[in-house]
Amino acid sequence: MGLKSGRHTLILTDRRVIFARSTVATMKQQLADALDGVKSEGTGFLGWLDAQLVWKERYLEMPPDQALAETADNFAVERASIIKTSLKTRCTGHG
Repeated sequence: MGLKSGRHTLILTDRRVIFARSTVATMKQQLADALDGVKSEGTGFLGWLDAQLVWKERYLEMPPDQALAETADNFAVERASIIKTSLKTRCTGHG
């Protein structure tokens, strides 16, 4: 299939696996939106910390079709077509 290198969030549904591309620009925008909400709600430091995690959890509430259509780089693979998988990781020195 030849997946480009980059950060993706995998969304597993009962019929497909959705690969949602995460770019620095989208993460910054989502964080800015969350922080704007914190400022308007006046939740202070704890609200700010919570906003830092919001971009990771947003797919939990989002319908799969909306996640797929979010950017042109997002795509899905039907689970029935998956025969074998392989995972390669590398240490980036973070966390």
